[in-house]
Parts: sequence; C-alpha cells; structure tokens
Amino acid sequence: MKKGLVAGFLFIVTCTGLGNQPASLHVATSSEVVEDTTPMVQKLWKVREHLVYSVRYSLFTLGTVTVDVLHDTTYLGKTYRYFRTTIKSNPSLPFVGNKEEKFYSLMAKNDTIPYEVLYWNDDIDDNIHFSSLYKLRYDLGKVYTFKRKESHGPLIAGDTLSLNQPSICGPAFFYLSRIYAGTMKNVSIPIYINQKKDSIQLYNKGKQDKMQINAFGDKSIKVFESTGDAGFDGPFGFHGKFTAWFAEDSLHVPVATNLHVWIGSVKVRLQSYAAYNYE
Repeated sequence: MKKGLVAGFLFIVTCTGLGNQPASLHVATSSEVVEDTTPMVQKLWKVREHLVYSVRYSLFTLGTVTVDVLHDTTYLGKTYRYFRTTIKSNPSLPFVGNKEEKFYSLMAKNDTIPYEVLYWNDDIDDNIHFSSLYKLRYDLGKVYTFKRKESHGPLIAGDTLSLNQPSICGPAFFYLSRIYAGTMKNVSIPIYINQKKDSIQLYNKGKQDKMQINAFGDKSIKVFESTGDAGFDGPFGFHGKFTAWFAEDSLHVPVATNLHVWIGSVKVRLQSYAAYNYE
C-alpha cells in the first residue's frame, strides 16, 4: 500500500509544546480538560480493543488497517499501555503492491490525557526493524529520534528535540480524538513527526448525525463529526484537511475517516470491532 494511507490513518483514527496557534483556535485549559476528559480517559483505559478497517479509493479496496490494544508491558521499569497498528495492502492491485507495516506505541496517562513514551515502526515487507524510532524521555526533557534505512543497516541517530509536556507521536491520537469527540471544543494537538515538532488542528462538532457502518450491522448509528487540518506534510504523502466520525457511545469508537493522500480522497471504514475488559 502506498504509505500515505498508513500515516493518514495513524494521525486521524493515527508531541510537542503548543507552539503558535491560530487566533480563532481555542486550546482547552487544564481545568476544562479535567472536567471534560477524565471520565473518557478512564473508560478507554479499562478496555482492550480490536478494530479492523477497510481502506478504499474510488472502486478499489487498497488494503486494511488493524488496530490492537495489547496487554500492558514494561519499559525502563514502568508499566505502559501497548498499542499496535498493522497496515496491509491488497496485493492484487498492481499500482499498490504488496506492503505491510507495523506501528507500535507505549503509552501512559495522567488524570486528563494519554501520552506516549516510545514509538517505533517496522517495515515488514522490506524487513527493516525500527525503520523509525522515537524515545520520549520526560525525565530528561528530550526526545531522541532514530532511523534505519536498510534491513541490516545501523540505527542512525537523528535530531534530539526538547520535551516539556505530555506529548504524542501519532498513535496516541487514536485516544485523544475520542476524548474530544462531540465536545464542541477546537484544540491544537502537538505531535512529534518527521524528526521535528508540529501540530494538528482538530475541530469538534457537538451535533449528532447518522451513518451506516458495517461493523455495527445494517442499522444506521449516531455519530459525532470532527474535522481537522494537519499543518505539515506527513510522511508518505498525507497532508491537509480530513474528516473523522466517532460512534455516539460510551467509548466514542472511531468508525470512519476521509483523508487526503497523494492519490486523492481515501475512505477508511470500520469493518469489525471487539472490546474486552482489560485484565
């Protein structure tokens, strides 16, 4: 699969200071976040989830995206949420090819938001482990970035960036977007991407709509709509405006996304969903 689909989904469905904000953009204060997001954070942290999405362009099914919340794991002596996204292409399409990539994240949370401490991805079809790696060291106030360009090549150190608040690198957006869905809050979400600091603007609507989603049968379900803008060219061709929809349920399950990648408008739709009590 052309990799624009990978990055786009990670930022939308898929770590910096706040930086400069548009004058019209409201950034939630700490008191607002505590009041509005703590219940959703607690709910999300109590379940493991398995989600499978189809990725389509026009009449073509380009591939699938599978999101798994795995068992907790330890890193540097502490326990973290273990998150994996797997992207597989449809090999029957000659213009797509046979691609598979896995994206991993270790996350923690405070009383209000989730944040990442480690992020990496594996390029499975090219056999490159740690093709990119971000280590967020809050104790040192630093983010260490790395890349590996070849299967057996060295892990090359990139820029070291400053870190002064809980931050994300992509996958944690899967939780953050759900926390704000339906709140009518417009927020700027800082992110570490392309070995630098940047942000995504997210505009949330409180109005409910209806949408038919395969994962929930033939009936239409109520959804919240959010729109946004990535103020940067993400890796693999993702850039610009996007629209995402979340189920109006206790977990605000991400059910659909329309995004702009190098080939035009791509639709991501939830095909199956399962949630389990976290044990």
